[in-house]
Amino acid sequence: MIVDDDPGMRLVARMFAEDEGCAVVGEAADGLEAVHLVRRLEPDTVLMDLHMTELDGITATRRIARSRPDTVIIGWTNDDDPAVAGAFRAAGAYACAQKGDFETLRVLLSEAQPA
Repeated sequence: MIVDDDPGMRLVARMFAEDEGCAVVGEAADGLEAVHLVRRLEPDTVLMDLHMTELDGITATRRIARSRPDTVIIGWTNDDDPAVAGAFRAAGAYACAQKGDFETLRVLLSEAQPA
């Protein structure tokens, strides 16, 4: 599942994920929508943006990780601050990748695939 408030970034992420063999089961434009969709769709992996309306990515990650601890959440942000990656992990994310760093995202998505 892809969570980002920018429709263009969701499209880029969808195309990349599908090229990597990942089925995208849903998209959300903000953290609150993501929390509700994860409950309904039960995705294996969530690609989570940081800055969004309604509910930011850290808070949404925390809520999803609490309710569905087996869901792999990957933070996905333009923020180059190591504290942001640490905050994502503290909230329950598996890892964090920079938008545009598709090599790191490729590795994280392959690690996140169910066995």
